[in-house]
Amino acid sequence: MEKLKNIEIIAMDLDDTLLRDDLTISDYTVSVLQALMKKGVLTLLASGRSPRSVHSYAQRIGSDKTESYILCNNGTQILTSDMKLEIISRRLGADLAIEIYDYIESQNLSCHLYFDDTIYIAKRTVFSDRDAHLTKMKTVIPEDYREILRTKPVYKLLIPAEPDIITAVEPEFRKRFGTRAVLFTSKPYFLEIIPLDTGKGEFLQELAWLLGIKNEAVMAFGDSMNDETMIRLAGYGIAMKNGLDAIKDIAYAVTDYTNNEDGIARFLEKYVL
Repeated sequence: MEKLKNIEIIAMDLDDTLLRDDLTISDYTVSVLQALMKKGVLTLLASGRSPRSVHSYAQRIGSDKTESYILCNNGTQILTSDMKLEIISRRLGADLAIEIYDYIESQNLSCHLYFDDTIYIAKRTVFSDRDAHLTKMKTVIPEDYREILRTKPVYKLLIPAEPDIITAVEPEFRKRFGTRAVLFTSKPYFLEIIPLDTGKGEFLQELAWLLGIKNEAVMAFGDSMNDETMIRLAGYGIAMKNGLDAIKDIAYAVTDYTNNEDGIARFLEKYVL
């Protein structure tokens, strides 16, 4: 693979991609990303996390001090990296969100809704504790979950469960809601539901269009199924060495190193910087 000199946007997933397993970013990776920023390359964090959680990593790499953006909630929100301005957003309608929640409840499953610094959970589980640890957000069990869905913006709903349960229930969720929402597993234990016509790839393309940047100047890194559209639609979709085979199969290239080995930074230093 030859050196790529035309890259203007680099979009990076966080968990299992830019972040190491301990949820940190190495000084080496920060130095490579900052060198690219100094060259005028737009570094964009693209995550399933909420804006507040993504923003903390924008601060770590320094993109919050530049004219950059954060793509949040798996492609339902784009904000400036300093979180002062929302550029694009789409939400699930309240009626649909409540219908989905009622079905979740009928299946004795739990539900997570993200807003500001809070995860509204239907019940406390090992997965809600894991989610809170990953995102550094607090969890709250509201008295009336439907009222939360009526009054808060619903950018996405997340269903946490053991992987075998997710595999078993996903087909019925798709049958009921697949024509009215986008469904995917961001992790084997997370089934996510977001509005139609949204996703990391769709919003990344829309942002590039707004900025007047051609698709062949867009690079994206990811590892999981919530990165699928971003890897497929970007001019250069790069899968992580530790990524799913389904993502590697559609990628332009695969990193030589994992997320724990500065895979993104090593790739960028070799082929872009």
